[in-house]
Amino acid sequence: MNENLKQALSKVGEMPEIQEKLKNAKSLDEVYEIMQSVQSGYTLDEFKAAMTELKEAKTEELSDEDLDSVAGGSYHGYSPEDIGKTFVTYLTFGIG
Repeated sequence: MNENLKQALSKVGEMPEIQEKLKNAKSLDEVYEIMQSVQSGYTLDEFKAAMTELKEAKTEELSDEDLDSVAGGSYHGYSPEDIGKTFVTYLTFGIG
């Protein structure tokens, strides 16, 4: 993963206002733009690859607590409609 993107992911964990923007994002492109405002130095392709990597890391069995924190009580993975919420979920669980 790109070092600048790793730094951006670390920063977001301590930025509740950015987390809220990410939760409300409607597309991957919107999430990318928000993350660029935190720190730049990575491409959209690098960002997409990192999100895929995070998704794959998160496909392990989830605990009841994890399931409760995901909308609807089930994990639907990486979808454009929920990218912001999913992204913040990854950060919340310390994946990265």
